[in-house]
Amino acid sequence: MEAKQKEFLKYIGGMVLFVCFVWKYELVFRMVGWVYRMISPLIYGFVIAFILNLLVRKIEKCMTGRMWQNQTVKRCISIILSVVIAVGVITAVLAGLIPEIVNSAKVLQEKLPAVLQNVAAWMEENFHMSGNILDEMQKFKFDPAMLDDILQNDTVISVLKTGGNVIGKIISGFAGFTIGLVFAFYVLVQKEELGNKIKRLLYNYLPEKKADQILHFFRRADEVYSGFISGQCMDAVILGCMVSVGMLILRISYPVLMGVIIAVTALIPVVGAFVGGGIGMFLIAMESPLQSVLFLILFLVLQQIDNKIIYPHVVGSAVGLPSIWIFAAIIVGGNISGVLGMFLGIPVAALVYAFLGEDLHRRERKKEEERRREEQEEEQEEEQGREARQEEKLE
Repeated sequence: MEAKQKEFLKYIGGMVLFVCFVWKYELVFRMVGWVYRMISPLIYGFVIAFILNLLVRKIEKCMTGRMWQNQTVKRCISIILSVVIAVGVITAVLAGLIPEIVNSAKVLQEKLPAVLQNVAAWMEENFHMSGNILDEMQKFKFDPAMLDDILQNDTVISVLKTGGNVIGKIISGFAGFTIGLVFAFYVLVQKEELGNKIKRLLYNYLPEKKADQILHFFRRADEVYSGFISGQCMDAVILGCMVSVGMLILRISYPVLMGVIIAVTALIPVVGAFVGGGIGMFLIAMESPLQSVLFLILFLVLQQIDNKIIYPHVVGSAVGLPSIWIFAAIIVGGNISGVLGMFLGIPVAALVYAFLGEDLHRRERKKEEERRREEQEEEQEEEQGREARQEEKLE
């Protein structure tokens, strides 16, 4: 009776919460946003710690011997090496990018007048404008008295306010990231102690079965997300290298720059590489339209190879997800939450797929055990029937 009352109270409580959410959903969203702003540095810290932990694990596996018996020293050195490796990779990428960007800017500066001239000629031809548009633009002179009128314009004021808000958010985001980085260091140093405290908390406040299920979920989530990040980074590097090598073979300009841009943007599943490809087309078209067309053909061919062969194999095998699930996760995640949904859709789908597989296996095993039990009972009944018939014959 008490169990039924508890279930009834849970049902009523859930209905009340649902009605409150529907009735005051704006207030709920504001409260969620406020809580998120308060704990966002901690979220950044956990994300940074999770990513760096992939390197920390690899480094600690290599640190064997007597000199690494002190776990605290071993952990601190592995964290420092992980940060150095991450910063070194970023520095190397920037060192390769900056000269290419400077060179691209110089070429763009040289080619821009000719491009503007072509645009002006096109506009004159299609819109029947008399005279040279560039000459008309050069005749325009800015009157300082116009500044007051511009600053009093509501649209300009709105744009300035928006710009100020954006700058404020960038500063607060950078501060939150810095705090999160420091917090990540403490999380990595004390991750075992933190894990033990979470286990004690779960087993003391929840039934043992529920606590086991929650811990199993977090272990599976750690495996899936670690595999996804590793696989996504590997696929991005492979695609970037293929683009650079292809551009070198075809003698297309900026092979290193384009390879790095596409590798970085390819961290966003499927659509990210197309953003990098669009940037590459624009930069290459400034120097040579023919090379831009060659780059487009090369990029589309390599992108198809990556989507159909490399990505499902690398990422799918890393998270244990078939190809059709990967594409379904990207589509659904993108429709729900845009780029972030595309990035998180695959690991979430991998978790769902893994738990569905475990539940299906458990149900199949349970049905198999029931079938065997029924067969054993039938055999026992048949055996008892045979014994009874034999006894009747003897009598």
